Amino acid sequence: MKNENDKKLAELVCQAWNSLDSGLLEPVLSDDYEYVSFWVYETMKGKNTYLDYLKGKFAAIKNGNRPVSASVYFQEIIGKHIVVLNQCGNLFAIELFIEGGMIKRMWMRPVDLTLPAICTTKKPNNNG
Repeated sequence: MKNENDKKLAELVCQAWNSLDSGLLEPVLSDDYEYVSFWVYETMKGKNTYLDYLKGKFAAIKNGNRPVSASVYFQEIIGKHIVVLNQCGNLFAIELFIEGGMIKRMWMRPVDLTLPAICTTKKPNNNG
C-alpha cells in the first residue's frame, strides 16, 4: 500500500512538471519540506520557499526554448518510484521522501546516482 501511495505522489510531481503547474504540489508538500539538488549548494527549506522557486523555474521553462517532459519509473536498486525529467536529452531524477502521506523532501540528482555523494576535506594521497 505504501508503494502505491508513493507512486501516486510521484505521478502528481510528474504531472506538475508536464503541465508546469507548481500549484498541484501545494497540498502534498509538508510544511517543513526540504529540496535538495545535486546542482544547488544549500538545502532549500520550507514548502512556500520551494513553491516560489518552482514557480520561477516553470515560468523560465515556459518562456524559453528548452522544454521539459517528465515520466515516472520504478528504480529497482532503491525500490522507489522516481520522476525522470528529460530536458533536451539531459536526464534528471527526482527522488521523493515521504512521511505521513506527504512529501517531506525531494532530491534532484543525475538519473544514475542512487546514493548521496560523500564529501571529505581529507587531501588525496598523491604518493601512489
